[in-house]
Amino acid sequence: MLAQLRMSLGQAEEVACLLSETKEVVDKLGSDSAQPLLDSVLEHMGSMYTSLGKPEEALPYYQRSLKIQEELHGQDSPLIVKVLLGLANTYSDMNDSSHAIEVYNRVLSILEKTRGSDDEALVMPLSRLGHSLLEEGRIDEAELSLVRALRLAEQLLGEYDGRVGVATCALARVKAAQGEVDESVSLYHKGLQIMEGCSKFADKEPTMEAVRSDLAELLNLLERSEEAQELWEKNLQLWPQFPSASIPLECLATTLHNLDRDDEAEPLARQALKLRERSFGSNSATVGEACNCLASILHSLGRNEEAATLMWRVLAIQEKEIGPDSSEIGLTLELLIMLLDSLGKTSEITPLVHRLQKLASQQGGS
Repeated sequence: MLAQLRMSLGQAEEVACLLSETKEVVDKLGSDSAQPLLDSVLEHMGSMYTSLGKPEEALPYYQRSLKIQEELHGQDSPLIVKVLLGLANTYSDMNDSSHAIEVYNRVLSILEKTRGSDDEALVMPLSRLGHSLLEEGRIDEAELSLVRALRLAEQLLGEYDGRVGVATCALARVKAAQGEVDESVSLYHKGLQIMEGCSKFADKEPTMEAVRSDLAELLNLLERSEEAQELWEKNLQLWPQFPSASIPLECLATTLHNLDRDDEAEPLARQALKLRERSFGSNSATVGEACNCLASILHSLGRNEEAATLMWRVLAIQEKEIGPDSSEIGLTLELLIMLLDSLGKTSEITPLVHRLQKLASQQGGS
């Protein structure tokens, strides 16, 4: 309960510490089903780990909670829908769309059996199913699911309900995937306006943050950078210290970099890097991405010494995460060679050139 309070206050570090203490307790417990309230504790742990951007840590707690609830209520009980949705969302956050689709379909099956095919409870899982289908490249199936979600929402909830906005924005993603970008932008704006005008939707609702991010990325692709910048800044005002804030920070820094506003971009990129180091450790893949972003900005500012130091760090992280012979490392080597050349560090360049040539020959051979 204390961890949930800290979460509501945005105190991510305190939440992580309290979760670590809770983990020590629940991991030592014996038979799951014999422990009072354990299913609820496990479910809340999964939810908080997900909110901290750690879905891999959330997954086993959702799975344990589901096992207990299935034993208590049965595999087709509507009482297990909440934990199933948490589990499905966690799979989505882990980019495991196939498992997410399986769980969302199970949720829909339970709800349709117990509530009928026209109940408002179907709207959210239909929207999320559509999102997962889209991630799997099953665009036509995604459109069917999302159109159904939107029609149900408008029919049962009214056109100004926040869930109508969610369904509208989900359909916008399909239109973008189909290449109908103007319609997609229009649907995004419409859906976001509905959510922002709905009193039931708090401005810090994670769904709204995700919608703003998706729309900002689309606007960037359309070279409408100033509009994208406004959306990134809106998200940052609401999530300044959460781990997830590193995403809009980095995207806003990139947008400003592309607009040749590197002096403004640099502090944002540094803040994104600091957040990720604190949340995910100094050698994680996400930290490498933040280092890369900051290095590009520093290079544009003519500060190649620090940029090179960051790219050495990126290289070390990539070697650990994806292996020293991965093709993705080639671009990092090229950038590092360019920076070292500008600094006149010839002795450091030679082994990198040989390594790059070796990678190129391996790719050519394959």
